[in-house]
Amino acid sequence: MTLSHAPPTGRLDRFLNSVLSRLVHHDVLDQIPVKSIMKTLVLDGLPVTDRDLWGILRQTPALTKISLVGCPNVTFHLFPICQSLQSTLSLEQVDLYLTFVQHASMMTVHNKFQKVVAFTPSGLVPLSHEITRAMITQYTVDSWSNRIRFLDKDQLVEDHPTMCPEELGAWPFSSLPVFESHTLSFSGSAYLTPLASSPAAYTFKSFAHASRFVYELYHPSCLATKLRSMTMSVTKSILPRPKPIDPLDVQAQQVLASLHAWKVSLQDQVDELTVAVDRAKHEHHVALADYNHAERQRQEVEKAANRAVLALSLGQPSDAIAALGATLEMNQFAVLDAFLGHAMAFALFETLDNLHTYGGPYSFERGVLAGGKTGRNLRYQKPSVRGDDVLWLDGTEPECPPIVSQTLRQLDRLIIERLATDELTA
Repeated sequence: MTLSHAPPTGRLDRFLNSVLSRLVHHDVLDQIPVKSIMKTLVLDGLPVTDRDLWGILRQTPALTKISLVGCPNVTFHLFPICQSLQSTLSLEQVDLYLTFVQHASMMTVHNKFQKVVAFTPSGLVPLSHEITRAMITQYTVDSWSNRIRFLDKDQLVEDHPTMCPEELGAWPFSSLPVFESHTLSFSGSAYLTPLASSPAAYTFKSFAHASRFVYELYHPSCLATKLRSMTMSVTKSILPRPKPIDPLDVQAQQVLASLHAWKVSLQDQVDELTVAVDRAKHEHHVALADYNHAERQRQEVEKAANRAVLALSLGQPSDAIAALGATLEMNQFAVLDAFLGHAMAFALFETLDNLHTYGGPYSFERGVLAGGKTGRNLRYQKPSVRGDDVLWLDGTEPECPPIVSQTLRQLDRLIIERLATDELTA
């Protein structure tokens, strides 16, 4: 739940209690007060007091995270309040950034699950672990309340360039604020007993977080004076100082450079091969077109030669043969009614009938399907499946009847005329 916007009128504590008491979560089974199931509460910028926080923590047993960024009235009393509510407290994280206690000593406070409650400012990060406590003391030029130290950032970066993070070199002022926090634990009484541990050092996560602290938060007059002095001290160099060259980085750069050169070489070869393939495809297409043109010319010459030979051997075609050839070429079929004419067809019929009836120099033979046999399987036992009688003549036999030779010549003439089409010449 986010309650970062303060009410326009009225007391803040009444507003918070009213919101927490009246809001109800509706589910399938029952109505549950929001304050009993709420896990996160954001109160950024509200002027809540320690007493207000005590009342909120008492009413929210499931609360695990509370954000108090920029709350001006939060004090050190927040820590013993959390300790007194340990038996019912589920709290795990408290964000104290931009409060007066963001740089306060860190207390060891436990919740009811015996987990340590983390009081952390979200805008601060731990200083580099390579910067020791002795170095912090050595480069301290000013301090406030033993909690904020102002370090000579320029001298620190110049003396120890490898220990300082790159973000430190980008800090625009020559003085760098460092927040120290001690780990303290509660004794049985209301007094605080510090543990024997070294303080932890923190600095700003970014310059944007620092700007909110320096320019937007109210500070005591002494601290405000020191912050103004810090903003007046411009750093010598904003950019981070160069680090020593790592041999592994040099080797990696060499490997990457060789890989890049190899990649460029391969790409050039691919481009050359692509151009060669395109050129070869074009040349092949041109050659294929020339070949097809020559082949068509050859076929036309061959057809003309065939027709010339046919004309010499058979004479000029009749009008009927020419018409049938044209019809076949156009429609791919032709009707042969009256192809031979009545006189020629009747003479052919009488000749074949005499050969079949009386025989002669050439006799008909029984076909392969005649006599009731179909091959090796004798499944058909009828006297005749098909009465096929076959006589093979090609018109060149010595005693071939003239009418048969003439008919075959007519058929040859028709077929050869059809050779003019691409289907039979292919």
